[in-house]
Amino acid sequence: MPGLDALRANYQRLLTGFDGVGQNLGLSLEKFNPYIDSGNEHEQKQAAFDRMTTFNFSSIQPLKESYNRHLDEWRTIQQARRTVISCTIKSTSRVLLGTGNASVHNFGFNLSKPWGVPYISGSTLKGLVSSWLARRGGDAWWRAGRGAEKSPLQVELFGGIVKDDAKEQAWAGSVIFNDALMLLGPQPCFVADIITSHHMKYYGGSRMPDGTEDPNPVGIVALRPDTQFFISLEGPRDATTFVLEVLKKALAEEGLGGKTAVGYGRFAVVESTIQFGGEKTAAAGAGAAQPAAQAKPASLINKGDQVEVVVLADKTKKGAWRASCVKDESVVGVFAPKPALPQNVKAGDHLLVIVKIVAADGGSTFEFVKRADPPSPG
Repeated sequence: MPGLDALRANYQRLLTGFDGVGQNLGLSLEKFNPYIDSGNEHEQKQAAFDRMTTFNFSSIQPLKESYNRHLDEWRTIQQARRTVISCTIKSTSRVLLGTGNASVHNFGFNLSKPWGVPYISGSTLKGLVSSWLARRGGDAWWRAGRGAEKSPLQVELFGGIVKDDAKEQAWAGSVIFNDALMLLGPQPCFVADIITSHHMKYYGGSRMPDGTEDPNPVGIVALRPDTQFFISLEGPRDATTFVLEVLKKALAEEGLGGKTAVGYGRFAVVESTIQFGGEKTAAAGAGAAQPAAQAKPASLINKGDQVEVVVLADKTKKGAWRASCVKDESVVGVFAPKPALPQNVKAGDHLLVIVKIVAADGGSTFEFVKRADPPSPG
């Protein structure tokens, strides 16, 4: 193809090595690897390994200045907004991000544009919190299949589709998960690693996994421990605070990315960096003493209690009924999907329920038992 040959000839000076295009790691790996067209897969992959494990973002001054300016401005904007909670997270193990992404090198990675710096997508953080709640948060946080059907609380927080007799309606979640941006460190952030497939033919659909195949080690790259990222969550204060608490547990206990079952992908939230709406928390060591918050009285309602609730007129934005406990009106929540509420339920109805979750700010969950006797007139 003469046109393609002419184009390659024009850029031949760039394809002789990495040195001339060294300011963007993603561009040099995907477009300017001199071994991509050589037909030698080992050479081109080894070149990518060497490039990634020795690449020091902080040593390239134009890249460092440009990226840090972007990061500082993004952080300033986010921390000035009253609807945002932000913090820094630090990896406590190696982290594999984007290993399944398509790549000419047979191993993937997540590099942002236009800087070519690693990042964690907001959808990854969102999926981690949603799946953690589905497995550990109780009946009120169920998800079916791959998340196509969700509980009202899942839809409220993360978005989804609400079905009724007439139609389906899509809703945005109440919390926005922004991409997590990496903080540049003094040393290369990538280290060489390996992942081994033991059943290649089974994965290809040609035989059963009988344990007789030779293992197939595949070289990959991982982020080293102590790599830090800036994360920000936007939404109602009670929702973002709740999400951050769940995120802390999910990052520490389950992790994100590849090989989490063997300890990869673990992070810790740097408590001193947590900031709400432009004002640092007490953990951040603000200079001025903060007034002590008045302690809330203990709730009269406990998990497992059978109580009477009254159905409220203000539904959730997804159309789910809410209710408050008659005994303690501060305990407000939604109903678990099963057993279903009566078809003719309406605001003001009194129901008997079992309390499944007791939570602040309307986050409680009730399980319907039966209609309560109507209250006697005053």
